[in-house]
Amino acid sequence: MAAMKYPNEIFCFVAALILWGLLFGSISVFRPIKNKQPEKFWLIALTLNASAFTLFSAASTLSLTLLTLANTCFIANFFYLGLFCRALSMPVKKYIHILIVVGLLAFAVFLNT
Repeated sequence: MAAMKYPNEIFCFVAALILWGLLFGSISVFRPIKNKQPEKFWLIALTLNASAFTLFSAASTLSLTLLTLANTCFIANFFYLGLFCRALSMPVKKYIHILIVVGLLAFAVFLNT
């Protein structure tokens, strides 16, 4: 198990670098668009995914409790991708966004216990 420590970190670090580059590259593309809600959810999902891979790559070196935050970011990524898909066809109401944030906080608390 210890033999896979460094290859996993390297893979997650490379994936994080690619995702951060995609995020910073896509920010300039989304600025001139009028309907901002789908793009906002896309950028949030991409940020959460890049953060998750960054935390996965740093967790074994710094602290294993970072895995809880990384898993929460990874799960939140999928919720925000779902909101992005929904926002493409209809506006997402504010209470759905709040409900997802509260659910993710509950997930992080229960995952940590």
